[in-house]
Amino acid sequence: MSFKSASLKSRTEALHEGYLDHLKQSPLVGIDAFVQEVDSWITKDEFHQDSKTITNTPLLISGDSGCGKSSFIAKWIEFHTRSHKKDNDYLLVHFSKLSPSDSAYFVTLYRLYNEIRKAYNIPQKVEIIEDKLRIYFSLWLENADSRQQESQIMRKSIVVIIDGVDKYRDSNNKEEAPNWLPTNVPGSVKLIYTCDNDTRAFHHLLQKSGYHLHLQPFDLNKRKEMINQYINALDEDLFQKYQPTIAELRLHIAHECCGNPLFMKLLLNFTMPKEENVHPFRYDSILEVNTKERLFEKIVEFNDTYNFKDRALLNVLAQIALSRTGLSEDELSKIGKSHKTVKKILAVFKSCLVCYDGFYIFSNDIYRKVILSRYVPLPKHFHTEIIEILDKESITLRNSDELLYHLYECEDWMKLKDLLSDLEVFSIMFTPDYRLSLYFYWLKLERQHFDPVVEYNKSLEHFVVQYSPSNQDLFVLLLQFCRFFKEFADLETSDCCEFRHPHLKGYYELKEINLLNEIENLNGLFFPTQQPPLKDDENFAVENKGFRQQLKEKILNEPHELRFQRRKLEYYYYKRWLWIQFPWCGLDVYSDLSQIMKMFSSDNHAITCQNEYDMAISSLRILKESKLKLSKRYQPLSKQATNKSLPKDSPKSMTVKAYAKAAGIFPEISQANLNSTLNALSLTDDISIPKSMSRHSSAGRIKHHKVSSEYNFDLSFKDLTPSNILVKLGNKVSNYSNHEIQRKKKENYELQKYYNKLVNEVRMKKIKLEGLKSQIAKSEDKIKEGEEVKAKIASMQKKMATIFEKINRTEVECRRLEQVVTSCFKNPAKNDVWERGLEKGIENMKALIQLEEVETKEYEHEIETLENQIDEFQLWYKDKVTFQSHTIDRVAEQFMLKTNVQETLQMGEKKRNEIISNSMLPKHEGYYKIKLRQRQSMLKKISRLKSILESKLGEFETLIERLQHVVNIHGPQDLTSVILQLERNEELYQSRFNVEEKLDELQGQKEALEAKLNFLQKKEEQQEDKHIRDNIEELNAAVMEAEKKLNHFIEANQRQEIVYITCKGTFEHIWRTLKIKENIEFTPENHLKIAQIVGDKVIEVINQIQNRVLTSSSNIQCSDLDLTPGLASSTMNNTEEHTPVHYEKSLDEPSPISNKRRKKQLIKPGNRKKL
Repeated sequence: MSFKSASLKSRTEALHEGYLDHLKQSPLVGIDAFVQEVDSWITKDEFHQDSKTITNTPLLISGDSGCGKSSFIAKWIEFHTRSHKKDNDYLLVHFSKLSPSDSAYFVTLYRLYNEIRKAYNIPQKVEIIEDKLRIYFSLWLENADSRQQESQIMRKSIVVIIDGVDKYRDSNNKEEAPNWLPTNVPGSVKLIYTCDNDTRAFHHLLQKSGYHLHLQPFDLNKRKEMINQYINALDEDLFQKYQPTIAELRLHIAHECCGNPLFMKLLLNFTMPKEENVHPFRYDSILEVNTKERLFEKIVEFNDTYNFKDRALLNVLAQIALSRTGLSEDELSKIGKSHKTVKKILAVFKSCLVCYDGFYIFSNDIYRKVILSRYVPLPKHFHTEIIEILDKESITLRNSDELLYHLYECEDWMKLKDLLSDLEVFSIMFTPDYRLSLYFYWLKLERQHFDPVVEYNKSLEHFVVQYSPSNQDLFVLLLQFCRFFKEFADLETSDCCEFRHPHLKGYYELKEINLLNEIENLNGLFFPTQQPPLKDDENFAVENKGFRQQLKEKILNEPHELRFQRRKLEYYYYKRWLWIQFPWCGLDVYSDLSQIMKMFSSDNHAITCQNEYDMAISSLRILKESKLKLSKRYQPLSKQATNKSLPKDSPKSMTVKAYAKAAGIFPEISQANLNSTLNALSLTDDISIPKSMSRHSSAGRIKHHKVSSEYNFDLSFKDLTPSNILVKLGNKVSNYSNHEIQRKKKENYELQKYYNKLVNEVRMKKIKLEGLKSQIAKSEDKIKEGEEVKAKIASMQKKMATIFEKINRTEVECRRLEQVVTSCFKNPAKNDVWERGLEKGIENMKALIQLEEVETKEYEHEIETLENQIDEFQLWYKDKVTFQSHTIDRVAEQFMLKTNVQETLQMGEKKRNEIISNSMLPKHEGYYKIKLRQRQSMLKKISRLKSILESKLGEFETLIERLQHVVNIHGPQDLTSVILQLERNEELYQSRFNVEEKLDELQGQKEALEAKLNFLQKKEEQQEDKHIRDNIEELNAAVMEAEKKLNHFIEANQRQEIVYITCKGTFEHIWRTLKIKENIEFTPENHLKIAQIVGDKVIEVINQIQNRVLTSSSNIQCSDLDLTPGLASSTMNNTEEHTPVHYEKSLDEPSPISNKRRKKQLIKPGNRKKL
């Protein structure tokens, strides 16, 4: 395990940095103007003094997929950092969908918060709940802005860049709603978002953003520039080789699909590859590959066919697509089983991959989608292969994260649980970068019925038993687990169980071991007085119907809002962890768990990212050193180094604040290198005079001894001739040499004399030096003896102090251990009284469930009966409403008829008055004839009216008869009561409404009872597991008995098949012998029909024989028969067995006995020759 890597950066951070460096190195055409535009937008609010009053809206960069938005961001970052070196901005970049696990927006927010926390050293905890992560985005940006203004760092603003905000998906795999993105932030904070066109995020941000930059597709000039840029990078041989391809590309670049940079990049890199021994990609028409996805799919299929074998390419690309943070070349070789092939694949697809720190990922999410959707039908198989490779490697920061991800995707919950339970993996994952993943892994395992408390307790107990760590080391590990379980309470749901363990006892003992304050803060873990195991509403007589009714009323009277709202944090797992580990938490004398956890929980004393990293490193160091000590490879520091490395303060004087900070748990003192200083101060014992000093000093001393008269070397030219010049010159030289020799002899004599004097002085000084040395040696011996005595005294004093310190520490630890043991005796792990109480509560719940099930069934039966009654009532009501409507129509007709009668009477009265008035007039001739005709016509009208009234009366009588079946109506005088009954319609509606309201109330009671039933069934399932284990043997016995019966049945079936095959062969033989012409298949369904046909045929043959015997003479011999014994016997047996009725009816003799006797006479063994 590399401790240094844990304190540097996570794999996600390294992935983003490597991807950003890759984009900076990738060429991009025609973006200079846009880069300048974005840079001016960043710096436009530079001179505002009050930045908080500025309405700051984000910058939106949009374009088609693959148009180069990410590359544009990288190029702008490179330009901005190069242009603003002195007062550079703080850039926080996140590229979405670099990993297949990066599909949720809150994971991005968690990373951004941690990066801000690291950059400004903010002592604030990052939340792990999705809602809080979404709400706190603006608050974190404001906090960073305030830190920016307080710091001395010369930075203009904070730039947050989120690339691809449209790539996040919800639980239904649809685009996430972009309402989590802030659109109004402080003035010194700049937001840059990128997304594709025509997406949900695009339409949302287009209205909110203050500035929009749209990246258009490449025009024809940019396409040509991109092709020329790639061609110029080719060497001369490749340029000549790809001349036809270049010409073809120049013809195709006018197509619309070539305006996409990603499309052009794929087309150039694979149609003109730079690698050797690689077949260039070929296509029939540009329309076949008119999209990026289709082009990449064709490229993969082409290379898999012509450049690679045995689907090696597809396997390698699938592994890269499924990896979380990439795979190395060695890991891909182990999966692909050919290092050469893998190396070639990585070289061919270099333009589609990003290599960072030796790990390979896809450079664009489009490639990953094509591979996963087209060539990975079963990703579980590939996940399993990656798991097998990573399992063989040691536990590292990257391997742990990658292996956990693949186990999660593979749904191998058992291995995932085992890996998470490892203490080293826990220490790695419980860091700011991986904490969110750790919690969500355990949430998934919790749904699979794995308990984190049980698993981590097993791992910790195994570690303590095997390695025996010190109390302080054990306390550090326990502190990490306490922090984990306390923060895990934020993810508790409404289905979380209630803590029902026995309450801790011993107020003073818990206070002495520094656990009381923390335990008191957790409700339900400690009570000063004895509490019963069951609550008031749980301890009751189930058989008492009154108590049950009170309990139901209490549940039903609870407000609906309170019943379904999120309750307060239960801290269920943290309580259980403290309940199990409280003896170990109190073993360390110099640690106070209550105060330390209070500091960690307080917002004012929250720790920074670096403190959390230091604590994780301390935990890993403890685990590593414990294993090395056990394997005898651990080399402790020397005594001197150990003394120097110890802190000045003793453990007793350490404060709680020192424990709260990770550096105080394991202080590290760097050792100074003193070898160079000691070497510089080394001395020599020999005394020597430097030659340079002796020369100068001797020359100074003998200077006055030099000859006063200097030799005059004068050579005049007056007497010189060519013949004597050599002689005179030689004489002069000889004289000068003699003079110099004499002078040197005198100097030598003086020097010899001076030397003798010095030698005498040196001899005398040596004698004195020897005396001084002897005196010094004697003094040094005495000093050494004194120093040795002082050293012995000091060492003895140190040993005594150490012994006293150990004794004091041992006494303190002994007292603490006694207190812990006393507390353990007061709080045993097994409490029979409490268990019996809980068992009684469980039995009550079971009985209550049974009774409620019975009542629920009764309620359901009543509801069903009421529903049937309601249906009948509705039918009756509909019929009655219909009948009443008809009745009303009839009554209306009667009223209309009565009105017509009254009008007729009025008309008659009017006519009568006219007749009377006319009678007063004088009579003329023919007057009475006219009146007679009028009277006759009137009589005819009256007779017709009478017949109509009689018919109406008949109809009314039938109507009255029908009404009499419903109500008591004896005549038209009762119509008023019918109308009054019709007016009771509203009362019927009201009664129906009351019945429906009662049904709703019963339905609510039913739902409440079903909810309670589900809750009780969940508890009952835990108890049923025990019964299931007890019934395993009975089930095994039953299974064995069933297997025996099944074997007997199979044997009987085989015997029946043998009999069936035998019978089938016999029937076929008889069929052929009798020459039956009917075409019927010999199947089990037709066997009765076949037997009947054979029997009829045999009877027919026998009848023919009998007729021939009866009609012929008595001399007919039986030798004419050709009936074999087998045929006769089988025929007779089949006839007697299957068709006895047909046989008796087909014979003409009066008795079947005579028929049988005749058959026996006819069919004798000796006369069966011919038939």
